[in-house]
Amino acid sequence: MKKLLLPFVFVLMVLTGWSFSDKPASNLRDLNLELAQSGNPFSFFNAHRQGRSAIGLMWQISSSDHVLGVQVQRSYDGEFFDPITNLPGGANKRFTWKDDNVFPGYIYYRLAAILTDGTIFYSEVEVVHIIQK
Repeated sequence: MKKLLLPFVFVLMVLTGWSFSDKPASNLRDLNLELAQSGNPFSFFNAHRQGRSAIGLMWQISSSDHVLGVQVQRSYDGEFFDPITNLPGGANKRFTWKDDNVFPGYIYYRLAAILTDGTIFYSEVEVVHIIQK
């Protein structure tokens, strides 16, 4: 039984992309590359710490013609994201937003662009580390 279990676990790890990495967001680089090649409307997305306990988000949309709005999403585990605000689309192509309500630890952010045809495109995932509040 043990001889069958080990190859099964190994194949499962390879197929799901799971690894033993201890670095947060270590597999996000591949995901971000896939997103960039998928026709995603985001030109760039950046999250950075502002002061001791706030996070500033900046992004640009390559073409705002078909973008109804953008939803900012946050996660503390990098897997399950919660919406924290919705911003309307419009002629503006550069956006900034500040998150003052964060807890210490690794905080993951992504954006969801809602297009006029109902399609939702997700930005790359950005990670910020807050040490103390």
